[in-house]
Amino acid sequence: MKLHYSFLLLPVFAFLSSCGSVSKFSPSNAQTTAPASGYTKVIVKNFTHSISDVKVQSKVDLAQKTVADNIASEIIKTGQFTSVSRSGKPDASTLVIGGNIDKYNDGNAALRLVVGFGAGSSEFNATATFSDGKSGKSLGTIVADKNSWALGGGIAATQDADSFIPSVSKHIAKETAAKFGKKTAP
Repeated sequence: MKLHYSFLLLPVFAFLSSCGSVSKFSPSNAQTTAPASGYTKVIVKNFTHSISDVKVQSKVDLAQKTVADNIASEIIKTGQFTSVSRSGKPDASTLVIGGNIDKYNDGNAALRLVVGFGAGSSEFNATATFSDGKSGKSLGTIVADKNSWALGGGIAATQDADSFIPSVSKHIAKETAAKFGKKTAP
């Protein structure tokens, strides 16, 4: 009998996976363009939220700051901007990132573990907004729509709404650096 070692990687891949997506940067319809020299500074503001469920209110309130902190931290790691902060007065060289948490649901870990197939799914949906620091005009958005692994089991049981924040933040930082970061010489 031949042992296929690729099956050994399945648990690792499955642990890191979730369902859903994070979109690429989608420009707004406004005729706003970045300054010719590009943005050198980024301010990441706390996200807002539109969650009315009082059972998760304190967790969502904390997630508003956590999402922004993680995005700022990930943008710093790209090295594409001279300044990345969480507050300050924006100017013509500043890209301002904010957003809204649209859905936050930890779901039911027991249902994900035992039943799977979407039962008890956890969800985290957010819209990151990008605007020009001088004019305040919208530049575009990135939409995150994440949920727990649909097949259930132990992997899905560990995925709550907060577990999606790091991967969403990394994606937003990568898109920010690619779209608005320093242009490198060919």
